[in-house]
Amino acid sequence: MTQPGFLQRPSVLASSEFLRVNALPRRVWDFDGPEAATLAEQMTALLRTPQGTMSLKPVQAVALFEAWRARGLFGALGVGAGKTLLFFLLPTVLESQRPVLILPAKLADEKTKKEWAQYAAHWRIPAPHLVSYELLARVQSKTLLQDLNPDLVMCDEAHKLKNTHAAVTRRVKAWRKANPTVPLCIGSGSVTKRSIRDYAHLLAWTLGLGSPLPLRDDDLENWAFALDGGTTFANRLEPGALLAWAEGEDLTDETAAARRGFQRRLAQTPGVVVYHVPQDNIGAEIEITAQVLMPPPEMTQAWEALRDRWELPDGTELVEGCEVYRHARELAKGFYYKWRRPGPDPWMQARKTYGQFTREKLKTGRWDSPDEVAKAFPNAAEVTEWQAIRNTFEPETCIVWLSTHALQVCADWLKGGGVCFVEHVLFAQALAFLAKVPFFGRGGLDANGASIEHFKGKACIASLGSNTEGRNLQHFSRMLVVNPVPNGLQLEQLLGREHREGQEADTVEVTILFGCYEDAAAFWASVNDAKTDTVHNNHKVLMSKIQASEMWELPQEKAFQK
Repeated sequence: MTQPGFLQRPSVLASSEFLRVNALPRRVWDFDGPEAATLAEQMTALLRTPQGTMSLKPVQAVALFEAWRARGLFGALGVGAGKTLLFFLLPTVLESQRPVLILPAKLADEKTKKEWAQYAAHWRIPAPHLVSYELLARVQSKTLLQDLNPDLVMCDEAHKLKNTHAAVTRRVKAWRKANPTVPLCIGSGSVTKRSIRDYAHLLAWTLGLGSPLPLRDDDLENWAFALDGGTTFANRLEPGALLAWAEGEDLTDETAAARRGFQRRLAQTPGVVVYHVPQDNIGAEIEITAQVLMPPPEMTQAWEALRDRWELPDGTELVEGCEVYRHARELAKGFYYKWRRPGPDPWMQARKTYGQFTREKLKTGRWDSPDEVAKAFPNAAEVTEWQAIRNTFEPETCIVWLSTHALQVCADWLKGGGVCFVEHVLFAQALAFLAKVPFFGRGGLDANGASIEHFKGKACIASLGSNTEGRNLQHFSRMLVVNPVPNGLQLEQLLGREHREGQEADTVEVTILFGCYEDAAAFWASVNDAKTDTVHNNHKVLMSKIQASEMWELPQEKAFQK
């Protein structure tokens, strides 16, 4: 509610940008209703080959229709919406002769080509030119999009373009600026992490003046300070004009009411399709529980060195808080990475002095990272000396095992079947050897080149980095997450590997392994992301999946202490 007197905060005004957005037409699609079903039948008849037997889902038909009508598409489409076929059909609907499909490297391989071949037997689809985000980010690819001269660009897993400072985003931005009238269609099941800033530029690129977010930076900042989660009392704005879209909400929490109203305004904008597969459509329940991995006695000294002195077991001093975070999550699994050889004495001394300097500054709470400290004190001797010498030595690391306790816990879990998702490759390889199950790493492939999606065995291990997105693992119904993911985007994507349409089991069982405070912090950060999501109102759905367990009250051993 608005604060009284001197506590009253400024509000979002009804600026020209608000008036533009407010005047945009609205349309409401009922994806389970007769209109969407009829559209799916009609578009199936138009787009299917004579020998084809597949049919479009209503949400796919709606997305194709919206893309045709708006000459662009902003698709916030959850797992199971059928994005792959959608992207294959968009060139036909938009009459494209030179379509380009941008997608993650782990998907821009034989997997996508095989899927295209399978769909081509049923649908009239031209083969798009596949470009990976990773390739597009390279220096030599600066003019790749211009050279390809596409008449349609499609971006799958478009949250890869969230960071406006990243090279790949700058490449797409430059192409868009030079080709403002060429249709651009994006799709992602996790468009935003914490802020409307994550996707405002994507809406502008796809819909132009039809974007339901401000095109002016100052207006966008004001909206963000009113709608985003995580902003402090000092910089939060009252929703003000944004409350015009709150229809029947409880206004005792104006921020929550404005956020729900904006979600409707976004979803009802022409060219925008927001869809998450309803839980009832999936059929299977999902149960998320915690398993606390208590530190074994042989790890006590290692934890004391890390927590009390910021040291690794071999005495190496850590400089930055992010190093402590990283090594804590390693120690929780029974190992740590060490340098094969120490750096030269001048390099080590400069690093140590810089670390001591930044740690003291970080204690004040005014800065969040050593990089921010360095920018605030560019002329400090500790900063200049370290920056001058830091690139003269590149440490080489090796793994040191201190305990096999975590490995054994995971191996025991694998006996019951399912997929064990692991962040660290060397841990995964050791676990694969111990449990006698395959490890599917880069590209979703094992050591023999076999795909995890075609694996028929009872249990396996999967790399988090390579298998969180784009894999259909509905033939499994158990999941062990060894390294809790730190944001809501990844968590939603990860759960969707097994909990999706087509899952035949009654319940998908998800176990999240907590080995230290940092594991718990990563998990709850992802839950909070879902709470403040301005695209999908999925916090209640996510929280309903979390069962009461030890995760609510973690033990107080040093391994769990902040």
